[in-house]
Parts: sequence; C-alpha cells; structure tokens
Amino acid sequence: MIKITGLESEKAKLLKQVAKKKTKHKVENVEFRSKIKKLEKSRTNTTDIIAKLKAKVVKLRDNNKQTFFQLKILSEVIIISKKIVSKNE
Repeated sequence: MIKITGLESEKAKLLKQVAKKKTKHKVENVEFRSKIKKLEKSRTNTTDIIAKLKAKVVKLRDNNKQTFFQLKILSEVIIISKKIVSKNE
C-alpha cells in the first residue's frame, strides 16, 4: 500500500512536470511562429527591394551604353570635322 501511494505521488509530480514543459513549449512555439511570420514578411520586402534595384541597374546600364555610344559618335564627328577644317586650310 505504501509503495503504491509513493508511486502515485511520483506519478503526480511527473505529470505536473510534463504539463509545465508542455505549456513552456506551446509558448515557445507561438513565439517561433511569430518570428517566422516576421522573417517571411521581411524576405518578401527584401525580394521587392532587390527587384527594384535590379531594374535600376538595368536602366543605368542602358543609359551608360547610350551615353557611351553618343560619346563615340561625338568623337568621330570631331575627328571628321578636324579633317574637313584641315583640308580647307
């Protein structure tokens, strides 16, 4: 009889410990889910920012190519103009 009472007491202690840990884990899970949602939202924002930056880079690259082409044409025009001026002198 005494042995059974001791075991029941031990069982009750263990059940309380299990319930306490279960509650703790539930709270941690809620916190983790909240962090995951924030990270997912942050990832979406980061993806949007990266897409916008890529678009700007493409635009700048295209503008740079256009500027380079215009400078090349301008330098050729200057060379031709100098040749014409030197022929006329």
